[in-house]
Amino acid sequence: MQDQRSSDKQVMLTSWDIHNKDFSSTFNGYNKDEVNEFLDIIVKDYTAYAKIIQDLENEIKRLKKAAHSDQSNLEERVRNLEIHCWGMPRG
Repeated sequence: MQDQRSSDKQVMLTSWDIHNKDFSSTFNGYNKDEVNEFLDIIVKDYTAYAKIIQDLENEIKRLKKAAHSDQSNLEERVRNLEIHCWGMPRG
């Protein structure tokens, strides 16, 4: 498992932290198997959330790049239109 703290500085635990957490037992303590099963579910969720976050971060990067490309394309089209209408770009 990889460390998910790199993508979000607010995250206190990683799936690895949860997976490796050991609890002390007492006479009337919790059922270790139930605790471990529950922690396994949490680990799977953390891992899934980390993937979702990474996918969304990648999508944001892609959209920013596309927006920049669209802006450049629009500026080029305006320059070409100005040349067509006035013989030279304005401004």
